[in-house]
Amino acid sequence: YGGDIVGNGTYKSFDQGFFRQSVLDTISSTPFYNAIGNHEGWRKVVKSFHQAPDSASGSQAYYSFDWGVVHMLVLNTEIDYNRASAQYGFAKTDLAASKQPWKIVAFHKPAYGAGVLKATAADGDPDMKVMSKEVFAPEGVQLVLCGHHHFYQHMLVDGVHHMTIASAGAELAHDPAPAPFVIKYRKGYHFAVLDADAGSLKIEVFDEKGASIDSVALNKT
Repeated sequence: YGGDIVGNGTYKSFDQGFFRQSVLDTISSTPFYNAIGNHEGWRKVVKSFHQAPDSASGSQAYYSFDWGVVHMLVLNTEIDYNRASAQYGFAKTDLAASKQPWKIVAFHKPAYGAGVLKATAADGDPDMKVMSKEVFAPEGVQLVLCGHHHFYQHMLVDGVHHMTIASAGAELAHDPAPAPFVIKYRKGYHFAVLDADAGSLKIEVFDEKGASIDSVALNKT
């Protein structure tokens, strides 16, 4: 999940917005991994509910794991991730060490974007642009998944697909826009399904009625 699972980091917000029966029924049988968002933040209540898998990061704030043929790196945009940070160093070392055919990175604030996020241009996060150019692309990441902007946007930069999948449950207050690096965009509710084997990775994005609105098929050949 791309972060912002609740409106703020209080217990009341979790109790009313997340600990609902439909959510509990799902996560009781389905593994749930979150990339911390700015709404819940990396604070006391969130830390008490957040349980990351063990990884070489030695941290609950950011982590990685393998799922079948996919290596997943989950970063935290609520703490330092510039070149001098421990998180940047872990991302570089972690991705370089992975031998999995598919490498996916997830975090909250997108490196790239085009449109309007309330009163601010949603043109992406400067430090994440640096990490994308200096770490993700050189280390063979094929896909980056993000949240934060409450719309769908699919971008291709330096051979890496960046997909903002970020409207589940949120009000549609943000407006996407075209740009030279944007492949597709949509203002509306949506979700994505990923399927992978050793030779292929397919990502299909659906609207709230189950109709396909975008798809990407990557092949190792």
